[in-house]
Amino acid sequence: MNNFPEELLKYLDDSKKHLSLKAISHFVNSYNDLNENEIKFFEKHLNECKICKENLYKIFDEEIKEGKTGYQVDINLSTKNHINFTDTEKNIEGILSKEDEFFYLTFINLPHYLVRQNLRVNFPENNLVVRIVSSELNRKYEVSTSGEINFRNESEVLLDVKIRKVKNPRTFSKRSYGYIYISAALVLIVATIYLLIANPEQPKETSSTEIEKPDSEMLVDSSPVKIDTVRKPDTTKPEEREKQVAEKKNPPLQIKTPPEFKNNSYLERLVDKYKENGIIIVPVIGDTLKKQIRFKWSPLEADEYDMSIVNNKNQEIWGKTLEDPRVTLYQKLDPGVYYWKITVKAKLQTIGKFYVK
Repeated sequence: MNNFPEELLKYLDDSKKHLSLKAISHFVNSYNDLNENEIKFFEKHLNECKICKENLYKIFDEEIKEGKTGYQVDINLSTKNHINFTDTEKNIEGILSKEDEFFYLTFINLPHYLVRQNLRVNFPENNLVVRIVSSELNRKYEVSTSGEINFRNESEVLLDVKIRKVKNPRTFSKRSYGYIYISAALVLIVATIYLLIANPEQPKETSSTEIEKPDSEMLVDSSPVKIDTVRKPDTTKPEEREKQVAEKKNPPLQIKTPPEFKNNSYLERLVDKYKENGIIIVPVIGDTLKKQIRFKWSPLEADEYDMSIVNNKNQEIWGKTLEDPRVTLYQKLDPGVYYWKITVKAKLQTIGKFYVK
């Protein structure tokens, strides 16, 4: 775009100082249709202009209220520097974190029908609302707030969504499908006519020496002989045959894994990601433990550590802030699979896994 600034003046109002309300509405509803330069223009102006940002919030909230879809998402893990909220049934999971005095919101899991949609995430107890024009996975959205966020708060999270129609270049109208069917039929007819012309059917001439024979009989030495189907010999060994018969009579029992021992797929991916960093000392990943549990990890460049233990639903069972890279847990845990995490300044350093029977 050669005249980039002049080209984008159409989005300003008559004063040429602020974005017009029509332009802000276009930004909210047609974000995914904007090019890179237009997105930079809008975001730069909204970050610098308080009036335009207030208009954005007003238009955004009005757009959300029209035909919104709402979800209530539970908080599963809350430390002094981050809040983890999730809804396993709808596959929604996100993190509100604090990094260097700045606040960010990131979606780790998001169903496909919520991707590239308008989202409004509301933390009622913190009086905090996060407005996202186009939702994406693993993208950090900076949160603007004038107050302090209470990360230890266990309140619910309200997620408001406005589903937009996302353009799909592969969709066809009914008329387009009609044209496709007619074209395919014409091609098939032309191909059939071509084959008939190129390969006309030749009538068979019966030879005087050819004798009609029944399908299932063949004349050999003037005697009819019936043709039997050839069967492959059974090469199964007697002991294998006995084993197959026994399994049919007494099929092996299918042992189901109890719910509390089922692995959490998301946490398993994190375990695989961090298991090679050498931070975990004890317990070894996958150990089965009974009484008091001793945890130890390699010292890191940190004044204190946040350690937490969660179950296979990613719900915190125990958590504590420590100054030393070791601790002994005397609390009795119910049988099941558990994961333990070490975070420093809200950043995950490692994650382990152990069983309790």
